[in-house]
Amino acid sequence: MRPLEGVRELRERRMFSQQELAHRAGVSLFTIQRIERGEGSVRPSTGRAVAAALGVRVEELLPKVPAPPSSEPTLFNGMLVEARRTVEQDAAAAWKDYVSLRIDWCGRVVERTAEDEWNNPFVSLDSAIQWALCIGMEAVNLSNIVNQKVIPSVGTAEAAQELQRLVERFAALSDRTDERVNAMIQAAELDEEEKERAKLRLIDGGKKSA
Repeated sequence: MRPLEGVRELRERRMFSQQELAHRAGVSLFTIQRIERGEGSVRPSTGRAVAAALGVRVEELLPKVPAPPSSEPTLFNGMLVEARRTVEQDAAAAWKDYVSLRIDWCGRVVERTAEDEWNNPFVSLDSAIQWALCIGMEAVNLSNIVNQKVIPSVGTAEAAQELQRLVERFAALSDRTDERVNAMIQAAELDEEEKERAKLRLIDGGKKSA
């Protein structure tokens, strides 16, 4: 997910301290400080939690994606413009195919049951936490690449919006993975202290991609 904007202004308007906002969102103070400084992207689940704590939709905190600049072909540059448009369309199509395949494959992994032993990260709590962290990191990386590298070079606003929707679907998949892992933690035969440590592994591991 892209960096959040306007968090500090909303926090101060609601008269929250950074620590209070972190507590309400269920994240660390360090994460709130990084978000307000605009340092890097945030995990989808972190963005939604901060938005909810501020009483707004996460979309209201996301910077708007600018529409690609238009360029009218002339007698002299028409062929060059057309060639560039073809390359941009091919690149956008390749990225759409890649993200769609990742959504399909990772989605099927998330739905696997305990009986599906082959390549199933949910057979143990440790491997499930590692899987959730990997999916969260991939969601952030995909968002960064698509929003910073691919969308600015895409030729049409429609293609840019379609890519953005795919990135958001992958972000939602990351959230579903976190939900399943948290459910596994709650159901595990662990005492409360061990459960809290497992949750902290999930949260603290995510700080690297927040």
